[in-house]
Amino acid sequence: MLPAREFEALIRQVLADLGTQPAILQACVDAVNREVVESVAELETTLARHRDDLGHLTTGIRRLIEVMKQEDLLAEDIKEEYRRLVREKRQLQTRCEN
Repeated sequence: MLPAREFEALIRQVLADLGTQPAILQACVDAVNREVVESVAELETTLARHRDDLGHLTTGIRRLIEVMKQEDLLAEDIKEEYRRLVREKRQLQTRCEN
């Protein structure tokens, strides 16, 4: 283990060396930029998947609404499925908006 003063001196030296080596700094900046682009791409993929799921849920909800409008007697399982789809749709909308 290094004593604190030696450690501080080492850190100062490394930072000073970085300041005199623009290629190293640029390589660090480039690496971070690549990571950010990859991260954004992953988030965009996830968002697209959520939006696709949201579209499927919306279609399912619309179908159930049409059945509900046409039938006087609705089975409880249809009502529960409708409520489940509405909850899931709200969760996905929240994810897409945040």
